[in-house]
Amino acid sequence: MSKRLLFAESDSTLAEIYSRYYSNHGYEVDTAQDVMECLEKLHKTDVLILELGLPRFGEYGADDVLSHIRTHSQISDIPVVLVTSENSREWLSRLAVPPVVECLQKPFRLAALLDVVRVASRSQFYPACSRVGFSAATVG
Repeated sequence: MSKRLLFAESDSTLAEIYSRYYSNHGYEVDTAQDVMECLEKLHKTDVLILELGLPRFGEYGADDVLSHIRTHSQISDIPVVLVTSENSREWLSRLAVPPVVECLQKPFRLAALLDVVRVASRSQFYPACSRVGFSAATVG
């Protein structure tokens, strides 16, 4: 059975690129373009790739998605990869605790994210992010 990825990404062009690339690598891919859609689809995913700039739903933002995962035992083991165009290490360090397994700065290489997803989708347990990792390569 293939692993299910949820890309919570506001840019529809990037979401389509992610969907095609990871589908071609054997993953089932779903996308969400805002926080509410992401929350609705969480229960059907094995790995969440969460854009920190995901459009808010009312007062709820991407950090609330992480809080929701942490506080609901049915989904608390879903590994999360944060992606952002921001370079605020202090803010990212605050968010980079389980279930977050990696933080990537846009633009990044699709193959680099694929490596992270492969490890995250196989892990029963994952460590807290001890660092905020960034890739300086471009999407592609």
